[in-house]
Amino acid sequence: MAAKDPAAPAEPGAAPPAEPGADARMDRIEATQAEQGGMLEKILERLPGKPEDPPTGTAPAGAAGNAPADIQATVRQEIAAAEQRRAAEAKAKGEDDWRKSVDETLEVVKAERAPREPDTGFRGRLRKFTIGGDQ
Repeated sequence: MAAKDPAAPAEPGAAPPAEPGADARMDRIEATQAEQGGMLEKILERLPGKPEDPPTGTAPAGAAGNAPADIQATVRQEIAAAEQRRAAEAKAKGEDDWRKSVDETLEVVKAERAPREPDTGFRGRLRKFTIGGDQ
């Protein structure tokens, strides 16, 4: 049998050679993670109430109670409700804008029709003299 050359390329699909000390490094990382996990467990025990289990992506769709058809119907209902809210807000805003424009117009008309102050005193006599009477 021929001896393998260490500089020769590895076979495809074969695992790369492990670095020296990689196992020791992985052992240290795992020990640190275990230590941190223990600390987290102590903290969670001291907190009031129990934490909820995080959802996992491995559960089948039926297990969560939401079949794809249910999700689709729920999304459609929420979209329809959002469109109705937007339409109601737009209608209310339109009514508010209309009312505001009517109020502004009424204020202008009232200002135009406001009675003049009576011409009395010097100003009244001057007006009668220059214009001639009450015109």
